[in-house]
Amino acid sequence: MLPHHVEFKNAGKDIEKKRYLAKIEEANLFLKETIKLINEKDPSGIIIIAADHGGWVGIESLKEMLQIKDQKMLNSIFGNLIAIKWNDKKHIEYDDKLKSNVNLFRILFSYLGEDKQLLLHLEKDVSYNNGYGSFL
Repeated sequence: MLPHHVEFKNAGKDIEKKRYLAKIEEANLFLKETIKLINEKDPSGIIIIAADHGGWVGIESLKEMLQIKDQKMLNSIFGNLIAIKWNDKKHIEYDDKLKSNVNLFRILFSYLGEDKQLLLHLEKDVSYNNGYGSFL
C-alpha cells in the first residue's frame, strides 16, 4: 500500500514530496521483486497492479484538494491507475473497452471464465467524488 496518502501534517509540500518519492522507490523495489517471483513461479499468471486514485503531492491540505478545478490536477489526484500483465493475446477479445478500474473485475472474470456474457453489462467508465462529477 505504498506510496500511501500524503499526510497533510503541516510539513509542507517539499517535505511531503520527498516522503512520497521515497515511498515510490520502496514500492518500485517491492513490485519488481514480487513480479519477478510471480513470473518465475507462474509464467502464465495474470498480474494486476491497480490504484483507486493518484497522488496528492503538491497540495497543502484536504480543503485545497477539494477546491481544485484544473482538469489535469483532478485526473492526477482522483483518476485511477492500472497496469495488467495478461498471459496471452486472447485477452484482447475481452478487454478492448477497458479504460478504467470500473469494469476490471467483470472483464477479468469474463476472461477467466471464457464467458462474454458479463461484457454485456459493463458500467460507464466514470468516477464521482465530492460532487465534482466525472473525472474520466
